Amino acid sequence: MKYVERNVKVIFPKSRALAVVGPRRAGKTYFLFQLWDAIDSERKKSLYVNFEDPRLIGATSSDLIEMLRIYYSLLNHPKGTKLTLLLDEVQMVEGWEKFVRYLLDRGHRVVVTGSSSKLLSKEVATVLRGRAVTLNLYPFSLPEVLMVRGLKGELPSLETRGRTRGVLRECLEWGSYPETVLQPELRREILREILELTSSPP
Repeated sequence: MKYVERNVKVIFPKSRALAVVGPRRAGKTYFLFQLWDAIDSERKKSLYVNFEDPRLIGATSSDLIEMLRIYYSLLNHPKGTKLTLLLDEVQMVEGWEKFVRYLLDRGHRVVVTGSSSKLLSKEVATVLRGRAVTLNLYPFSLPEVLMVRGLKGELPSLETRGRTRGVLRECLEWGSYPETVLQPELRREILREILELTSSPP
């Protein structure tokens, strides 16, 4: 999957989950793929699950444990092989925190994502009882937008100063949600949709 590499420093905690939270459409799923490439580019000891997949509607923590068992059997991993599990929009599953604690207790590395409207930092701390470290992911920073525009996020030279000011003006006017930066011709419609989603009840 193609993505804009985010300039975010990540330190994976020991014996704790990494919880990536942030506003809707800030790029959490693509950031998860960036982490996946860094952790296990060959996908031999890792599993990504998107819980917004309609096939997983109604899944329970017991279903997730069964999913893990099937994964082990399909890849012929010896029992006890340590895995990395990337659980996208995990708050969609009732009892997800039990599954995450189950994984952590067995030494697996766990990364979870969730929209801040449904999975706040304090809620992560509460449901995982001190078993998670929160990473807040926001829309693109100015250096990231400059990189997308081909300016590499460096200090501008005389030749690029005008373009850099234009990018800064664009960010001040339209913000820096990834989709609006990558599809400027649709940014008005995209921002309207984000606003409607944000203002609607969860």
